[in-house]
Amino acid sequence: MNTLERALPIVARTISEKHSGKLNVFVGGNRACTDGKNIYLPTLPESKEARILARGYIDHEAAHIRYTDFQVKNDSMTNALEDIRIEKLISKTFLGARKNLRDLTNWFVQQNDITVSDKDSDHDVLAKYVHFKLRKEVLGHNVGNLLDEGIAEMLRRLGKDVMQKADKIVAGKMQSTADASRRAQKLRALLPQNNQQDQQSQQGQQSQQSQGGQQGQGQGQGGSGDDSDGSSDESGQSGQPGQGDSGGQNGQGQGQDQDGQNDQDGQGNGSGESGEDQDGADQSGQDGQPDNSNDSGDSGDSEGSQDPGQNQEDDQACGQGGNSAGSGNADSEISAEPGRDISQETFQGLGETAREALNQISQSAGKDLGFLQQVRMPGVTTAKTSGDLNQTIEAQLEEARLKSVKLRHKLQGVLESKRRDRERTTRSGRKIDGKKVYRLSCGDTRVFSRKREHSAVNTAVHLLLDTSGSMSGTDLDRARQACYSLGLAMENLKYVNLAISSFPGMRGIHEIKRFGRSLQMKSFNIGAMGGTPAVPAMLHAAYTLATQPEPRKMIFVITDGGPDRPELVPKMEDWLASCGVEVFGLGIRCSAVKQVFREAIVVDHINELATEIFKALQKKL
Repeated sequence: MNTLERALPIVARTISEKHSGKLNVFVGGNRACTDGKNIYLPTLPESKEARILARGYIDHEAAHIRYTDFQVKNDSMTNALEDIRIEKLISKTFLGARKNLRDLTNWFVQQNDITVSDKDSDHDVLAKYVHFKLRKEVLGHNVGNLLDEGIAEMLRRLGKDVMQKADKIVAGKMQSTADASRRAQKLRALLPQNNQQDQQSQQGQQSQQSQGGQQGQGQGQGGSGDDSDGSSDESGQSGQPGQGDSGGQNGQGQGQDQDGQNDQDGQGNGSGESGEDQDGADQSGQDGQPDNSNDSGDSGDSEGSQDPGQNQEDDQACGQGGNSAGSGNADSEISAEPGRDISQETFQGLGETAREALNQISQSAGKDLGFLQQVRMPGVTTAKTSGDLNQTIEAQLEEARLKSVKLRHKLQGVLESKRRDRERTTRSGRKIDGKKVYRLSCGDTRVFSRKREHSAVNTAVHLLLDTSGSMSGTDLDRARQACYSLGLAMENLKYVNLAISSFPGMRGIHEIKRFGRSLQMKSFNIGAMGGTPAVPAMLHAAYTLATQPEPRKMIFVITDGGPDRPELVPKMEDWLASCGVEVFGLGIRCSAVKQVFREAIVVDHINELATEIFKALQKKL
């Protein structure tokens, strides 16, 4: 079942549900990106490399969506710290994310896609040093020689004193995105060019003060106050260019320094500044706010509102306007601070690097993609069990309920009889088989008869009911009755776990009965419309089967016509067979089913549907 569980569309749906509506993950399109609520992956080949990159990218961006405050302006130095903070949080909430992010880091280290070299600017050397230091010490990731290379470049360019100050700044737990931003400002203040600019600024201020100019001091009253360590930060005392944020602009976001170090205003924006929306992230809702709650429960209804037909459009819109959440590329959208050359800040975090690698893999694969990437996971709506049921439908289902009792007894008898092996003879026992006594004359003592019981093979069955436009009228009535009768007959069987869904439904798949849930009559209040997307429906059934503990898994497709893309049905059957899932087609007055499905039967009269389904189940089980 590993192939089934690791399939990217199934992983995407599972993650969407586990995040309880905080984000959705979609597969298919042109590029990897996120819009602050949804994560989009491009069409990818079925390879180990693509799986590592995709799953790591999903978890990294999911962490940004859940825990990053997008109202705090982002830059590459802040992102170098924020990546560590959010990855640690999501690794605690979702244990699988810890492995995925560790595998992603390890993959990039092995590929040598990330380096520290003399071509890097001083800013990037510092950003890489603190990032790899924290990734190794806080997250426990394998960073190979990257940290050693960062230490060597730091000592060569900036010296031991700067490195020790940087270690002090990043020490201790980061509490928020704003905390990461404040620490990033202090790190940038350590760079030689920034120190020189600060000295020039201070000299200019002293010159103005010696001339008795009170105007400059008045302009800086809204800037930073005194640092908590008693040292005077004079950058807020002048409105002249090159001295950081003026009091009337960004000064409100500064206040006193939180950890007692000299806060160089000229090196970054205040953490309280709302800023622009970075990388297409959604600022309007609460998704960007830190959320430490463990929402790992199943909320399968979270995707019902997402129209699967919009996936491509959403992906294109995201691709035009968005980078990854928390992207270091956000600096290109921020006005440069006085004295700050953002062209030297090119450091990219794990998310940005993974995004570029995913896009490259997708583009290089071209048309040589696995079959599964041609099928989109359909959207899901869950049956409503409240409200009045149509009286005609209710009467039909009540009739089916009475028939289900007889079916249940038959099916139970079949399962019980198959739990016993044939009688066999052994050398010991309590009952002698008279027909085998002659063996004693030959010295063969195998004359005792014994019956041995064994555990039945538990089976998970998913019934897929075609509710396309051609099924309207009597056909849908009879098919509804048959599925309801079988559902009642099988839902309490000891060795069978049943789920029922209809397709196309209002938004792709209509879940009538989930695995492990009781069957409700009102769940069958369904109509007929649309085409016959059998292959996406089979992918949805595979997703539901992937998490079931039963060793045997089956899908029954009940339809009155050929699927929308019949050429994909054999490929889907092959893939499901490789995952240990059996597929059975049942056509209602549709002989084409036998040409599409490898194992199928045709029902000539709709009234025979329940009987034929029962016979097929009896044979298979």
